[in-house]
Amino acid sequence: MTSELCSIHFERDVARPSRVDNEAKACLDEIALNLQRNSDAKLAVAGNAASGERNSKKLATARAVNTKAYLVNEKGIDASRITVYTGSQDGRQSPLP
Repeated sequence: MTSELCSIHFERDVARPSRVDNEAKACLDEIALNLQRNSDAKLAVAGNAASGERNSKKLATARAVNTKAYLVNEKGIDASRITVYTGSQDGRQSPLP
């Protein structure tokens, strides 16, 4: 079963556009609780950036990696349960190694 849990927005901190802020952490805390309750659940994280953003591919990657890092390092979620993708606002996505 697949379900969309929440979306994180990165446009609030212009100086650090890939930073996981406190509002994002609240969303991720709920996701972490869900993963802790459902030990067989897996998570797909898609980091996106608008094509007009400077270094958009790098930015999308950083957003996805930072999101996963928060869940792994701060919430203790096993990294193997999280798959990270990058994409753009037009919906194209590709998995990260």
